[in-house]
Amino acid sequence: MMNVLRGFLIGLANLVPGVSGATMAVIVGVYERLIDAVANFVKLRFKREQIAFIVALGIGILAAILVGSAGMKHLLERSPAVAYAIFFGLVLGSIPKLRREISDLKLFHFAVGASLMLIFELLVHTVQLSGTYVLLTGIIAACAMILPGLSGSLVLLILGVYDDILDALVNLKLAIVLPFGIGVILGIALMALLMNWLVEKFPNQTRSFTFGLVVASIIKLEPFTKQSMNLVGFALVLLIVSVTVYLSFRLSYRSSARR
Repeated sequence: MMNVLRGFLIGLANLVPGVSGATMAVIVGVYERLIDAVANFVKLRFKREQIAFIVALGIGILAAILVGSAGMKHLLERSPAVAYAIFFGLVLGSIPKLRREISDLKLFHFAVGASLMLIFELLVHTVQLSGTYVLLTGIIAACAMILPGLSGSLVLLILGVYDDILDALVNLKLAIVLPFGIGVILGIALMALLMNWLVEKFPNQTRSFTFGLVVASIIKLEPFTKQSMNLVGFALVLLIVSVTVYLSFRLSYRSSARR
């Protein structure tokens, strides 16, 4: 049941531009286990416990997408500061635990990850949706979903299809959902193999790089400038951030202790 809940949180994170589903997987303590399970599945090395793990996470992610798409669309349109405050707090609260998991922080790799994240956030633009572009965007977005700090939804925003994909999910437009889903599966399989290899061969370098991605993503998630607000609104957003920082801090250390 806990893995279904973790999958639900990962799925919700993937719906918000600027919020990384992979970062959420790191926060709830399943990231490396997930990429290892997916990599083994792609290699046709089936392990019962890993299949059960993937299925449970998948149920949670699918439920979040089906249930959360309409709600997230509404929240981002009506109260973007509240939505970003929740995820800002979740990421911020996980940083101490992520740092402690790196036995030897490689500053160069950390700086590369942080710089890549900052550059990536400056590239937002839109293009016109067409044909097989949906399939390709699914592949590209899925690759981003596997990297902590990078947001699959933000990639869709950059590629100019975020609104189309979210609308297709809300209204079940299969002509868009199916090719996009195929692209996502292909992208996750390819990137999971790469990340699994990197974590095995270069653990500290890879974790330092992904830590840089996560830390730099905080700038994109900052909630206080997402919409105009009065003093009461500012206080509410600050309260939401404080509560989610605390919950994330407790959740991340609890997940770490159980592994």
